[in-house]
Amino acid sequence: MAEAAERIETETASLGREIAGRDHRLTGQLRVTSSDTLASRLVTGHFARFRQMHPGIVVELTVDNRVLSLSRREADIALRPARPREGDLFGRKLADIAWAVYGAPALLTSRSPFENPAKLADMPMIGWSADANGIPASEWLAALVTPTAWVYRSNSLVNQFMAAKAGIGLAVLPCYLADPDSELQRAIAAPISELMRELWIVTHSDLRRTARVRAFFDVVGDGLASERALFAGEYPRLGSHPGVVAAGI
Repeated sequence: MAEAAERIETETASLGREIAGRDHRLTGQLRVTSSDTLASRLVTGHFARFRQMHPGIVVELTVDNRVLSLSRREADIALRPARPREGDLFGRKLADIAWAVYGAPALLTSRSPFENPAKLADMPMIGWSADANGIPASEWLAALVTPTAWVYRSNSLVNQFMAAKAGIGLAVLPCYLADPDSELQRAIAAPISELMRELWIVTHSDLRRTARVRAFFDVVGDGLASERALFAGEYPRLGSHPGVVAAGI
């Protein structure tokens, strides 16, 4: 019975995608999923432009750091910090995502930026919850700092960002999140090469020709791609990169 139910669910989802894939109307609902950091910093401005261009499309954003299933229609489009591995997905790379170590200016004072990450070993550090597994930035930090250096932990990257701004300690953050903020500065000048990731916009292959999906790829996908330099950590100071709305992207 379980196998039959699973088969019915799969076939129903496939039929739903096939029907949606033939929809040429620029109206209706579009379900999008994104991480909390991307949602809090960048995508809303691009969603506003998408709304102006396509007022008949209602965007429903699910902010979730998990990888939602596009095959089961948990979302129509995903903005993911990794190359998709499922064979039935369609997407394109938008940018490289750089990470760096940040802290409040009062905490770093004249000691930064450091050239060698080893200098951070005894600095007060903000990290993930102790039970966090498979997070590259967490593993990088754990191999670098001493056990007594941890002063704060959180399973939310946005909360780590706020804790770093409050001066609790240093945090490893995506450059697009931290670089535009004048209340943070880099503890190490260069991004961490081992933590470089990719930003992808992804949909199911059956939906790639849907009018709503194509429009989203063109407006939001191209808009995010135009900010490659910010994602790559090439604008380290506030005001040195174009604003989302001001640049008209």
